[in-house]
Amino acid sequence: MNNSILKIYIFSFFVSTFLLIKTSPKLYDKIWFYKTILVYIATSLILYSIFRQNKIIDTYLIPLLIFLNIGILIFTTKKSYLGYLNIILILYLLYHFNYKDLKIKGGKLLSPNHQFIVLYIVILIFYFITNKGITNKFSNIVLVLYPLLFPKDEYSIHRVFSLLFAVSIRHYLYHNLKIILFK
Repeated sequence: MNNSILKIYIFSFFVSTFLLIKTSPKLYDKIWFYKTILVYIATSLILYSIFRQNKIIDTYLIPLLIFLNIGILIFTTKKSYLGYLNIILILYLLYHFNYKDLKIKGGKLLSPNHQFIVLYIVILIFYFITNKGITNKFSNIVLVLYPLLFPKDEYSIHRVFSLLFAVSIRHYLYHNLKIILFK
């Protein structure tokens, strides 16, 4: 991973931490608050993994957090025909989830499953487009596609850091400054 990008991500992590602390948890929708916490923990552990090896974190915790982060989307889906289709697709994605494909070392995926990554991207884009509860569709799609600019073994690094930064900025601006961003 490029050292300059790593420094940017470390800086963005601390900015995100500050913004999340400054944003009142009462302003979050309950499910999105839990999802934000999952993303924050995953980002913290991946950052730790970049500098230190830990078998439990690299082998089990990161894949578990990714699984939970995908699974929680079921509870954010609005009840409609497309909503039910989204739930089926998310369950399909979880069914094909293999924690061994998401083991990391140094923050990078050891053996990235290209088919799973593509399936993940397609289902998430469909989810963002069709879910009526998602107001910032374009920015979410960009956040899913942005990590593809880098090697696939670094997909999870770029995904969690960019997602955490975008979420923390959006919540801070939207809730604390009353600016509606990405609408």
